[in-house]
Amino acid sequence: MDQGKTNKKQLKYLGKPISDINSLRDIFSEEELKIINKYGAWMEALADRKIEPITAEQKRFVEVSIGNAEPKSEYEKIWIKIFHARKIVLNEQESSIRNIPQKIKDSLDRHLLDIESREDISIKEKSDKIIHLFCATCAAISVQPIPFADTYILTPLQAYMASRLASIHGVPFTKATKWEIFSDFAKFAGLGFLAQQLVLIGYKTILPGWGSIVSIPVVYGMTFAIGSILNEMFLRRSKNKDKMTKKEMEKMWKEMKKEGLNLGKKKKDEINSTRKKF
Repeated sequence: MDQGKTNKKQLKYLGKPISDINSLRDIFSEEELKIINKYGAWMEALADRKIEPITAEQKRFVEVSIGNAEPKSEYEKIWIKIFHARKIVLNEQESSIRNIPQKIKDSLDRHLLDIESREDISIKEKSDKIIHLFCATCAAISVQPIPFADTYILTPLQAYMASRLASIHGVPFTKATKWEIFSDFAKFAGLGFLAQQLVLIGYKTILPGWGSIVSIPVVYGMTFAIGSILNEMFLRRSKNKDKMTKKEMEKMWKEMKKEGLNLGKKKKDEINSTRKKF
């Protein structure tokens, strides 16, 4: 594709990869990664119409990205490969939500209906209640005695929380929206998820008696931070405001994780008493 003809708006996307390159890099060759690292963000901006195509090649790339033409150039083929890789990941996320144990899903849905149908509380109060509901549920599940079991339930639950927060803000939770939200969030939160799992696995396998003491505040805190940031993202989107910057997300992640950890410690006995429901 001809990158020689660009305007000022296009230039800011050149020399940058797609935001989720780390989660997809294993499927690309070294040569493909070189192109993605240099032109990934630029191709994504063209496909998402954040920048307008200038040349005939760029216009054809846009046509390929929306399915109106077959990929022929190397850039077009790479972009379609990215598109299908993302689709697979999103399908896996959707499938994981459907695989939430029915007893847990039924309990959540009963409480969600009560919260979402209320007309006497504000959207902020609804979002606060939804975040607490998922924090408490995830924390209660985390103290179950089977190592790794929580890994396959907590992440789907946190994804389900995102869909419910989007709903109360009136934000369509389409595949495009999901990918943008989760790819933005994954830029800095990945180590947080890993740390959460390592802590839980360690305490369940090495010091099982200490599991509930540590697991509940950690998982409550992580889920609280996730919910708070996702809620802010959906709030801004519903009001057509600028997206959160990476710096804003990092700052909020640290603050909300600390606040959530403290809330988890205070609610530990309450959450522990409800764990038998699951």
